[in-house]
Amino acid sequence: MADFSLTHVLALDAVTGTVKWRNDDSGHLQGSLGNGVSVQGDLAVASGQLLLAGGNQVSPAVFDLGTGALLSSRELPEKPHANRGQEMAVFRGRYLIFGGQLLYSSPDVVATPAYYTIRSGETEYRLAPGRTAPVWSDKDFVFTNGQKGLTATDADTIEELFKAGLPKPAGGSSGRESLAEALPKERLRWNVPLPPFSETLALVLSGNAVVAVDEISFLEKPTRFLLSAYNLKDGSALWQQELPGPALRDGLLVDRAGRVIVALASGELTCFGGR
Repeated sequence: MADFSLTHVLALDAVTGTVKWRNDDSGHLQGSLGNGVSVQGDLAVASGQLLLAGGNQVSPAVFDLGTGALLSSRELPEKPHANRGQEMAVFRGRYLIFGGQLLYSSPDVVATPAYYTIRSGETEYRLAPGRTAPVWSDKDFVFTNGQKGLTATDADTIEELFKAGLPKPAGGSSGRESLAEALPKERLRWNVPLPPFSETLALVLSGNAVVAVDEISFLEKPTRFLLSAYNLKDGSALWQQELPGPALRDGLLVDRAGRVIVALASGELTCFGGR
């Protein structure tokens, strides 16, 4: 898990299990502790490269998909600097979207604010705050923005703003402003805000709707967990169901028959829809 324990990245033949290549030197790159690539989350493939959520020093760690050679720089800054979230995905085949919750961290206690980054080549920007991954299709892009709730825009908008350099932070170059905070109003398709003290725990994009699990918290009332579906075109509510108990973060899926399945913290699965 940690770089100083050594990191092994292997490619196996899918039929025989034979090792095609092995990289076992990316964990120790420099420094007295041998700082380097850790194993802190998901893998993804894009443009002939293997990408690993590698912790706070090297993330994403980039390997040549054919040989396993480390392509990331071996020169590391003195202080941790990388987005150490555990998730790694590819948008439109060439943009990495990574970040979110730390691997093995408690879903209820977070030491540092989480966020998602979008990257292509050596260029990257903050995409959105939070621990819930954005969802997208060829045409649509939906993300959470704290209590500002769900925001939908065109997938083309995300790519266009990236190519344009994204709006820069006001009053300096701290790099803290995200696309979610700087999305031009004319490019906003719709927004559904959340009540105070509430949070979206999971998102799924289906053919005509986005499905969300929200934790609705109150100061003087019990916390509620709601499953909602919103029209992709205008954000109008299609339906809403109250869940029988606390939901797991990212514990949501929609199957090909249109049934919605939610994983609860109790270990139960709850299914909505179907015959």
